[in-house]
Amino acid sequence: MVSKLNTAGRTKDRSRELFGVVLKDKTGAIRPDQPWTFGRPTLQAQGNGRSYWSRGTAVLSTHQKGSTGWVAELIGGVQTAWDDAAEMYLPVNEMPLLDLQVGTTMWSWFQAATQLSGVGMVIWVHDPADFDKRAEITMLAETGHMELGAGWNAHELADGNDCIWYGENTGTHSVTATQGAPYDFSKFLADDVFSKYTIYRLSWAHGFQTGGSDYKAAYLADVKINGIQIPLYPDVQRFRKTVNTQKTLDANGAYTAEDVMSESPTNTVGTDWDFNFGASGKIVQAVIASETTGLTAEVDLYLFSRPPTSQPESGTPHLLSLA
Repeated sequence: MVSKLNTAGRTKDRSRELFGVVLKDKTGAIRPDQPWTFGRPTLQAQGNGRSYWSRGTAVLSTHQKGSTGWVAELIGGVQTAWDDAAEMYLPVNEMPLLDLQVGTTMWSWFQAATQLSGVGMVIWVHDPADFDKRAEITMLAETGHMELGAGWNAHELADGNDCIWYGENTGTHSVTATQGAPYDFSKFLADDVFSKYTIYRLSWAHGFQTGGSDYKAAYLADVKINGIQIPLYPDVQRFRKTVNTQKTLDANGAYTAEDVMSESPTNTVGTDWDFNFGASGKIVQAVIASETTGLTAEVDLYLFSRPPTSQPESGTPHLLSLA
């Protein structure tokens, strides 16, 4: 959990506030005796959306930004009924909405393709004395102030950003009276209801549109709130890596049970697939999938930490050995 550095009563021993990280016990539980402002980001997806932690790569230049080398890969998917999206959630410890600063709150992302909208921010607020009263204030990511082109994009929170809100039990408002109607962000700060609310979560979303557009990946790399850089990385360093590869596979003669399929029809010269995961660790699950609809087959995937030194043969149980 990331927190503001506490300078009050500071001693020479700064180990408890190094980088503003709240300490955890051996089980990974948060120690509540330590104050915090922002928590660790987590990923979420709705409908056709998908979200993964990925390592930045030189192929898409996604390694160029971000303090950790990790990016939140947000794939909105096919947009059907305003409920397909990929999101990143950032817990917030009851920060007053009035404390969210324009100009020093910003984020950047890389889009694989131009879409109808960019990556917008949602501000989740509630009455700190009554959790029945809550709302989300959503930035309209498809309006003119938001970048949405292929390649790198960035946005800085501004007073004039168009936002809408939906919520429950918020009562009568002096300024932002109508749910679903657009208001400048500054209007929410002036409203007699929202000006008293606190933020319990911030999120960034790619999607929430309609009309059938297929939202490709957006890679969220930088997030700064009130001038504080938020490190982006997966919880306990677990992440999913999708490796796209293409090989022409043939069998030795007609396809039969226990056939070995490789790049060579004689099944003697096939090469292994090398995957660069961008990190070290333990693989807990691996799945291989074929996009062809012309063949239904059961496929065994063998994983090795280095290339095998023998080739399998057709019609026999498949055992590969390492040197």
